Amino acid sequence: MFATVEPMQRETLEAALELATAAARAAGERALAWFRDPSVAAEEKADGTLVTRADTEAEATAREVLQASKLLGEVEILGEEGGLQETGAEYRWVVDPLDGTLSFVRGIPHFGTLIALVTQGDGGDLPLVGVLHLPALGETYGAARGLGAWCDGRPVRVSGRQTLTGALLAVQDPDRMREGGLGAIHAELLAEIDLLRGYSDCFGHALALRGAVDVVLDAALHPWDLRASQVLVEEAGGRHRTWPSRKNGTENVVLGTPALVDALANRIEA
Repeated sequence: MFATVEPMQRETLEAALELATAAARAAGERALAWFRDPSVAAEEKADGTLVTRADTEAEATAREVLQASKLLGEVEILGEEGGLQETGAEYRWVVDPLDGTLSFVRGIPHFGTLIALVTQGDGGDLPLVGVLHLPALGETYGAARGLGAWCDGRPVRVSGRQTLTGALLAVQDPDRMREGGLGAIHAELLAEIDLLRGYSDCFGHALALRGAVDVVLDAALHPWDLRASQVLVEEAGGRHRTWPSRKNGTENVVLGTPALVDALANRIEA
C-alpha cells in the first residue's frame, strides 16, 4: 500500500479517469489497426524487449490525447517508448502503449494499453487513476482512488479465495521469472500448484481484477507495466505487494485477492 497524499477532488479524479480511458482506447485502436498485419516487424530493444511500429504509433496517439487536455495543468508523461522529460510537475501520466508485444506479434489477442496517473507519496509513485484497455477483446478496465474499479460500466472484484489449495495462479514466462530472481519459486510452484497458468502481462492482471484468476506473480516490471494495475487491483478489493527485481530499475509483484497475495509474498520473502 502507499502513503497518503493530499486527496484529489472526486470530480477531478472522475475527469482524469475519463481522459485516461479516452487516451487508452485511442492508443489501443491505433495498435489494433496493425494487429496480424504481416508487414509489421518486431525489433529487439537494448533491454531485450520487443518494439514494433504499432508500439510507437500507439504511444504517440496516447500522448496527443493527454497533452491536449488542460485538466491538470502541466503534467509530465512517462512512456515506455518515448521516455520522460521531467518538468517538476505534481502529476505524471505513465503510459505503456502496447503491453504484451510478444502476444501482439504472434497474433494472440492478449495485449493492451496501460495508462496511470501518479503523484509522489512518501514511498514513491502513488497511482491515482488506472486504465487497462484490451482492444482485441473489447474490454476496458478503469479505476480511480476511492471510486472503485469497473469494466465497461460494471464493477469488478477480485475472487476473495482464502487458500492456495484449488486457487488459479497466473505467472510470467520462465525467462522473465528468472530475470526477476524468481526462477526457484517458479519451479516450486510448477511442482506444487495444480492450477498454474501462463496468463501474463496486462491480460493476466485483468483476469485477477475480475476474479477469474485468484493471484498473479509477475516479474521484472517497469513503472509503465505496473502503476495502472496497482490502483486497479486495490479498487477491486485486492492487494499488491512489490519488491525490487534482480533486473535494475524493475519490480516484482504479487497481486490479486488479499489472503493469497500475503500467503505467496510471505513465502517468497521467507
